[in-house]
Amino acid sequence: MKLKNARVQKKRYIPVMMGCAKKVMDEIGVSRIVDEAVKWDAAQWFASPGELSKAMVYSTMSAVRTPLYLIDKQFENLDGDFLIGKDIDETYLNDDALGRTLDRIGEANPDLLFQKVAMNAVAQYRITFSRIHSDTTSVSMYGAYEGDEFIKTKDGKLQLVRGYNKDHRPECNQLIYGQMTTEHGIPLLTKTMNGNTSDVEYNQLAVKMAADLFKSFGNASGVYIADSKLMTGDNLHLMMSDEVKIRFISRVPANFDKRLEERIVTKSYHEDAAWVYIGVLAENETDGACEYWIQQWKEDVHGYPMNLVCVKSSAGMQRVSHKVSKLTERMQEAIKELEKKVFACRADAEKDFARFAKSQKNCLHILDPEYHETKHANRGRGRPAKNAEPPKTRSEWRVQVIDKGFDSDAYRRFVQAEEAFVLATNDCEMDGKTVLEQYKGQMVVENEFRALKEPALVKAVFLKKPERVQALMFIISVSLLVRALIQYRLRRGVKELTGERPRIGRNGGKLQDNPTYNFLSDELRYINFIRTSKNECELLTPNAKALEQTNILMRLLGYELEELLN
Repeated sequence: MKLKNARVQKKRYIPVMMGCAKKVMDEIGVSRIVDEAVKWDAAQWFASPGELSKAMVYSTMSAVRTPLYLIDKQFENLDGDFLIGKDIDETYLNDDALGRTLDRIGEANPDLLFQKVAMNAVAQYRITFSRIHSDTTSVSMYGAYEGDEFIKTKDGKLQLVRGYNKDHRPECNQLIYGQMTTEHGIPLLTKTMNGNTSDVEYNQLAVKMAADLFKSFGNASGVYIADSKLMTGDNLHLMMSDEVKIRFISRVPANFDKRLEERIVTKSYHEDAAWVYIGVLAENETDGACEYWIQQWKEDVHGYPMNLVCVKSSAGMQRVSHKVSKLTERMQEAIKELEKKVFACRADAEKDFARFAKSQKNCLHILDPEYHETKHANRGRGRPAKNAEPPKTRSEWRVQVIDKGFDSDAYRRFVQAEEAFVLATNDCEMDGKTVLEQYKGQMVVENEFRALKEPALVKAVFLKKPERVQALMFIISVSLLVRALIQYRLRRGVKELTGERPRIGRNGGKLQDNPTYNFLSDELRYINFIRTSKNECELLTPNAKALEQTNILMRLLGYELEELLN
């Protein structure tokens, strides 16, 4: 078969999910806010920095995030005129143009720029919130960097250095990314920080920013929720001061205030009959869902009255059994290795047992050594002479480890530490169940970080300038915000449903209560518009059922399909 070259007119597609993203970005004014914040000359730019920023956001919505130098390739079959908002050729979306856009954003304080976008989104969608959830994660930087601009800057630029790596890649340079979200999972603030910034340092900044957010929205009773790194003496004084004065909920760390957690847990187990069963807190109760018991205490901590809730969970009980089995298995393997060894003297045997005992510091058993000596005659070759001296003997020493069973005190402490934890809040009127429910909402920010680590967003970063790294994190943050807003609209639509749920869920089941962005993206993955002329598009769907499902999902979002093209 012979092939002939032919000029084929390119087909221009608009994926429905990108159409939804464009609609959201237009409603919250991403392009306008970026263009107003950065320095640029309209006479010198074929598309504004805001429009080019949208192109980079779209690059995060494919199965794998498109690198900057391939975004122009991505747009070869996409309707860039519609998605970006300007009649441009995809070849203009080269890495130089996008790099300049990142430079301009990097010069304009990307964290503050994102805050403006997020605040506008909250206002446009009239989102109310009573909680701010806060956490940090690390973003690893792969490759070698030339020059010192990433690691020795003292002028406020980002320092990409090694620190505690939450991806378990300690050999990589990194940045620390902090985020604050509402209870709905809507990001409000982001903070891109040096790679060696600790969670304690971040929380000192975050507490003040959260207090300012609550004040700006007139919510004086809002609650700031963070993990155990929030609980330090300095942070506690700050949160209770007249300058900040913010309500908070956090988990008590093990070494805080003379081991406060251990004291409260021990007290709770001593009052064993006082546990209050509060059941399953998940909205959709399923078999095996975690159950909870609580006890509530009031104590002064660093001179301030504090509401302390000791929480015991069924998941913790299951974890005890699993971990005890693992620890016992490791102990038995170590004992076998020790008992195989042969020593020349008792002193060597005792020394090695001391090493073994040190390695078993987490052991829950009482282990005692017994030292056994075996003597061997050193006989030469052949039959000994009649008057030969008795053969010399040599000693061999072995250690036998006697397992006397569980150490009751160590086992009790281990069980309590695994089964229970303590939450603290300065709201002494809040009941324990509410404290736990609100703290469990911390999953919303952890889900954001899970999305952040997906290949579709940013698994690893490698850019030439600190400003560009910060600007790219702004783009990623906008992408997370757009995803969160689409999910928020979808869940709001589901809550407003009356009657029987449509059977458009996973595997043809009923639509769940809290559908996710990923669910929507999966269901609309193969739904596209194709431009047939300058002013007309056709909708491509696999079949009639997919079209019906798409129409239902769009109505839940509050959009009509035709509306996406306006």
